[in-house]
Amino acid sequence: MKREIIIITMFAMMLVPFFTSCESHYLDQVEESEGYSEEDVFLDSLKFRDFCDDLVMVPTIPRFRDGTNPGGDFDDISDNSMAGMTSTGNPSVLASNGDFYSLRSSSEATQSNNGTWERMWSSIRKANVCIEKIDMYTGCQSSKDGFLGQSYFFRALNYFELIRRWGGMPYITEPLAANANMDIPRLSYQESMKLVAEDFQKAADLLPATVPVDRWQYPTSAGALALKAKALIYATSPFAVEEPGSPAENLWEEAALAADAAIKHTEDNGYGLVPMSQYKDLFMGRGTSIMDPTIFMKELLHGRNYSHAYLWNSMCMRYLIPSWKDAPASSRASQPNQLLVDDFEMQSTGLPITDPASGYNPQDPYIDRDPRFYENIIFNGQTMFDRGRAMEIWNVDEATGVFGSTDLKYTGATINIGQTQTGYYIGKWVGTTLFKGAYYMEWNEIRMAGLYLIFAEAANEAWGNPSAKNGSCRYSAEEAINLVRNRAEMPDIHSKFLNQNDFRERVRKERRVELAFEGERLFDIRRWKIAHLPENRDYWRMYITKLPAATPEYPTGFKYEPQFLKTRVFDEKHYLFVIKIDDTEIGPNFLQNPGW
Repeated sequence: MKREIIIITMFAMMLVPFFTSCESHYLDQVEESEGYSEEDVFLDSLKFRDFCDDLVMVPTIPRFRDGTNPGGDFDDISDNSMAGMTSTGNPSVLASNGDFYSLRSSSEATQSNNGTWERMWSSIRKANVCIEKIDMYTGCQSSKDGFLGQSYFFRALNYFELIRRWGGMPYITEPLAANANMDIPRLSYQESMKLVAEDFQKAADLLPATVPVDRWQYPTSAGALALKAKALIYATSPFAVEEPGSPAENLWEEAALAADAAIKHTEDNGYGLVPMSQYKDLFMGRGTSIMDPTIFMKELLHGRNYSHAYLWNSMCMRYLIPSWKDAPASSRASQPNQLLVDDFEMQSTGLPITDPASGYNPQDPYIDRDPRFYENIIFNGQTMFDRGRAMEIWNVDEATGVFGSTDLKYTGATINIGQTQTGYYIGKWVGTTLFKGAYYMEWNEIRMAGLYLIFAEAANEAWGNPSAKNGSCRYSAEEAINLVRNRAEMPDIHSKFLNQNDFRERVRKERRVELAFEGERLFDIRRWKIAHLPENRDYWRMYITKLPAATPEYPTGFKYEPQFLKTRVFDEKHYLFVIKIDDTEIGPNFLQNPGW
């Protein structure tokens, strides 16, 4: 009896019925397929399409969907930001306390809970069914190729997300029967990611380079090749190469060449970086209008649209500042870490603020910063939208002794729940007008800026000289990173960083500021195996005192003091999430992650 029960749970419901209802916020729902025979579904071209399209229409990770509370999602469980909700059960709080075990059952922990684990395996099984039954498809060859490519793509994407959360996995390429042996050994992290890269290549060989606007969420060869390169940098990053007991290859050159191939393919098919004036439009609409697809479809290589109903939790629990007009009492905007803020360089010099030659003034900290700073971070004195006033974020008024301000409220000497503890709020996913209706947002799995940075990272590691252009590659590592910087209206990377070690650090900083709040940081610091270091565990804040008047020492009329706030707990076992307990009981070969 125990074995029968475990088989049902193993690999997150891989053995559930093939045919489930479909859900979509932007596509019509397809007909229920429950009750159909195999022949009814797979010999009918329309039903075959509906079954395979379920991979597109039902996202494994419900990122920005109405009704979700992303309190433990994305950067809030990394060192980039912290959730505004400070209750002990909030995923951000659990993660900062090292309690990843409790994340398994948190409905808000969409990075790591059992539900996400189950959905990933279910989607992999669905892709395997489509691949297995493809010869039954009775439609035209181009559609057949599309369904097959789509299935390889989503099998790879789900495995990629599974592996970077929970580590190396059995790479199952066919639907398993109920009586199959489920006690399957896990592959190494690198072996698993290499198979992901192979699947993305198979997808790229079958998919079109571009899709029309109404099919933007469908995969393309451009997205597949870019994600292949992304999988390969995971496969050869320090965490994969240093995995105990798993001999690993140096794949940096393979990753660089894969990224170069993806760059050529995407650029030759019309993809590229949009100007900085359209940067905001990559992520969300202007006010309550739907985004212009000619903008986001140029740079975003794979992703999907999401909408938020007016004042729904999916906005209020992460992005809506409590002091804003119409904000409900439950608003809990996320709060960027001062250490992230510090990584935005000075625009005029292109140097880090820690460099004495940068021109940074710690008592006028928000002028002349990288333009991406103003897109990502909401700070004291920033003029926001159509509010008619600057943001007022200070801790205490020296003249009156009163704690708090309009946008940072206190009760006595204690910051209210939901108000910023760090002195900042997230700006990237906030529109250009006040919240007055439904909001439309765009989530990307990979975009051109990320692809250029993948190449820059891999090329520097592979060939050791960021300025050298290798073989037939279109760019050098230096040229690739400068494409991203120049789009952001930043100077070329300074010549002092054009050696392998310094360039490595600059690429990591560039990824942090360019991809801020896009869900990459948590997995970057894990794959680089630096998440345990103090500078990647600590949260700092900016403590701000409003002064009676401006002085030469304090030209803004405020005193800015960076202060240590708290340290996240991060031990060796936290480099991987804990696997659903039932599935690790299937037998001795499918092991739980180390330390759990």
